[in-house]
Amino acid sequence: MLRYETLILAHPEITGDEINQLERYFSTHLSDHKGQVDAFDQWGKMRLSFPIKKNDYGAYILVRYQAAPEFASSFMKELENFFRIKCSEFVLRSVTVKLAADAPTTYEKPETNESARPASVESFLKDNKMDGLLSSVNVDEEDSIDEDEIEA
Repeated sequence: MLRYETLILAHPEITGDEINQLERYFSTHLSDHKGQVDAFDQWGKMRLSFPIKKNDYGAYILVRYQAAPEFASSFMKELENFFRIKCSEFVLRSVTVKLAADAPTTYEKPETNESARPASVESFLKDNKMDGLLSSVNVDEEDSIDEDEIEA
């Protein structure tokens, strides 16, 4: 069996139904081609280096699978057509790579925008060694804005 992985860059607002459509396609078509899906991982939304189709963010999905050597090339052609025709609304880009036979089965998942955000401003300042930043700013009561002044 030959091992492959396909990295899909999808529209940032991809729906659960569209993700299920991708997952069903891989599982049904690979079983037709004497293959199987090893992993279907949703990495989440990440900021792109440059806009793609006017999107600054994209949702990444990694699919690792195996295919029989005699059916691999026909499956790759079908996969390309599937992305281009049926998934053109929500798949921005995709890339498929044949993995080496001795390639590890595990990989390091990158951080998404949601997981990279600090919990609060205080934790961000502490993590970036800027603890004294807020304490160095003195706010006098005269400088503060009174709610009565806002309404006037």
